[in-house]
Amino acid sequence: MPSKRLTSCLLFLALLIPSAWFAWQNRDMPQLGRGHDDAIYLTVAKSLVDGNGYRIQNLPGAPYETKYPPVGIWLLMLVWWINPEFPANLPIATVLQWAMIPPFLWLAGAWLKRVGLSERARWGALTLLAVSPYTVGFGAGIYTEVLFGVLLLASLLACERVGWRWALLAGALAGLAYWTRTAGIVALVSAPAVFLWRKQRREAAAYFAATFVFVGSWILWTKLNQSPMVDAATSYNADYAGFALAKLQFSDLRILVWENFSRMLYAMGGLALPLETGSMFLAMLKITVAVGILHGLWLHRANRVLGFYGVFAALTVAELLVWHYPPNLRLMYPLVPLMLAGLVWEAQHFADMLRKAFAHRDRSQRIAAKLVGAAAAGFAVYGVWMQGEMSFSELPAQARQQEEVRAEGKAAFAWIAEHADPQANVICVNPALYLYSGYRTQSLYPYPIFWYRGDFESLLEPIRSLPAHGAAYPMEYLYMHEFDYDTLAPGRGEEARRMVESNPGLTPVFRNGRGVIYQLAQTSIAERR
Repeated sequence: MPSKRLTSCLLFLALLIPSAWFAWQNRDMPQLGRGHDDAIYLTVAKSLVDGNGYRIQNLPGAPYETKYPPVGIWLLMLVWWINPEFPANLPIATVLQWAMIPPFLWLAGAWLKRVGLSERARWGALTLLAVSPYTVGFGAGIYTEVLFGVLLLASLLACERVGWRWALLAGALAGLAYWTRTAGIVALVSAPAVFLWRKQRREAAAYFAATFVFVGSWILWTKLNQSPMVDAATSYNADYAGFALAKLQFSDLRILVWENFSRMLYAMGGLALPLETGSMFLAMLKITVAVGILHGLWLHRANRVLGFYGVFAALTVAELLVWHYPPNLRLMYPLVPLMLAGLVWEAQHFADMLRKAFAHRDRSQRIAAKLVGAAAAGFAVYGVWMQGEMSFSELPAQARQQEEVRAEGKAAFAWIAEHADPQANVICVNPALYLYSGYRTQSLYPYPIFWYRGDFESLLEPIRSLPAHGAAYPMEYLYMHEFDYDTLAPGRGEEARRMVESNPGLTPVFRNGRGVIYQLAQTSIAERR
C-alpha cells in the first residue's frame, strides 16, 4: 500500500510538470492585458491595496468594479502586498495562479473516482486534463476558471455527503464559486433541484440559503454601485447583463443558439483534438468527439453521482447557448471533468463493441472491426501528436509572439509617458497600459450581436467614429496594435485597420513595429482643468 501511494504521488507530480514548466518560462506574463480581464483583475486588486476601494482605476473616472466579483481579485491583493512594484511582481502572480492547478487536478481525480472510473481510466483522464493547452495556459496567466473549478468540484463532492450541514458547506462553496465567476449563478438552483428530486428538503434549503447569501450580496453591491454611464465601453467593463442585452432583440435568440451550439460542440471536441487548422475534416472529427462525449454521459445517466454535476452542466450549457459570445473550451473549462468522464465511457463503449465484433462469426464483420479499430487507433495517435504539438510548439510560439507584442507596446507606453500630458486619457484595447504607464485608458467594444447578425457596418461603426468618441469622453490618444483590429472586428480586421489609418481625425505620432500611437484632434485636457 505505501508503495502504491508513493507511485500515485509521483504520477501526480509528473502531471504537474507541463503547466509548471510553461508557467516558469512565462512567469513575467507577456500576454498580460491581451485578454483584457487579467489586467482588470490586477488593477482592481492594486486599487484595494492602495486604499482606493473596489474600483477600476484604469478607466476615466475610476468607476466601481461591478462586473467581476471579488474572490480572484482578493487573492491578487497578495501580489501587491508582497511586492508593490510592477511588473517585477508578475512572477508572484504566476505562482499564485499556478498553485490552483494541483488542487483542481486532485479534486477532479476525486470526483472521477466517486463517479466510478477505474484507476487506469482516472489517470488517463487526468493526464488529458493536465496537458490540455487550457490547463497549461491557465497556470501562466491571470484567470478565474481554475479557481472556480476548485470551488465547484469541492461543492459537488460535499453535496454527495449525508446531512444538511454538508449541504450548507456545499452551498457556501458554490457561493464562493459565484463570487469568482458570476456564470456560476446556475448553482443557486441546480443543486437544490437535485436535493428536492431526492426528497432531501432540509439539504435543499440549507444549500440554497448559503448560496443565496453570496448571490444576493453581490447583486446588491452591483445595483448600489453601478456606473451611471451607458456607453458600450463603460457597459462592457461594469455591467455583464447590460452589455449583453443592450442591442439584443428576441429574433436574435435563434441566431445565438444555433451559432453557439455548433461552436460548443467544436470546442468540446478540442478536449481531445486541441489544434486549430481550419480543416473541415478536423472540424467534423471534433464534432464527432463531442457527440461521443454526450453519448457516453447519456449511457451512464442513471449514475447517481452525475446528478449534481449533470444538472449544473445542463444549466450552464443553456446559459452559454444564449450568451453573446461564442463558447470556447475556456468558458466550459469547469465542466471538463464531466466531459472527461463522458469521453472515457464512450471510449470504453467503443472498445467493447470492437471486442464483440472481433469475435463475430462472420469474417466480414471481423475485417470491418479491424479496419475501424485501425482507424480509431490512428485518430488516437493523431490526438496524442496534437497534444505534443500544442505543448512543445504552438504554446511556446504564442508566448514568443506575445513577448514581441508586449515589447512593442511598452515602447509605445514609454512614449506616452514622456510626451503626453499627465492628465491625458488613451484609447487602448490593452488595459495593462495603465499598469505600465499610469495613464487612464478606455477601449472600444462593438456589440458582439452585430457579428452574430452579420451586420458588419454596425460592428465597424465605433472604429469609424473614433475621433467623435475621443472628443466625447474625452480621450487624447489612441494606441492600436496590428492584433487589435481582429479583436475589435472579428473577420473584418483588415477593413478596420484601413479605417483607422485613413481617418483624417487621427494623426500618427509614434510607430514601433506593428503598434501605432495616434493623436486625436481635440483640446479636452485644458477643458478638464
